[in-house]
Amino acid sequence: MINIELLQEAILCTKSKNYKKAEEIYSKLLEENPNESILLSAAGLFHLSLNEYDKAIGMLKKSYDIKKTIGTVSALGFAQYNSENYADAVKYFEEALNYGESFDIYEKLVDRKSV
Repeated sequence: MINIELLQEAILCTKSKNYKKAEEIYSKLLEENPNESILLSAAGLFHLSLNEYDKAIGMLKKSYDIKKTIGTVSALGFAQYNSENYADAVKYFEEALNYGESFDIYEKLVDRKSV
């Protein structure tokens, strides 16, 4: 089970730009809970915020394989887009559209005709 207080601390450290401490906390939490999809998504978003796209994609894909959520799917789309993996980005953005929620950012980022 995830230590929610530690996860909250990691998020607060990220918000206050204490990235080293946040990464230490995420590493500790992932060591204890390597297959927790929520934690993997949070850690993936952390790496995405640092422009560490390969790390972000790895964690987000692992989370996606465990449990697909619109948050993980759309985060994967953004990570792939920022890594210039446009075909993969389109795949995840289209999947996010299937969740039935508004996802207008897709139209802003990707021109379907050019992919």
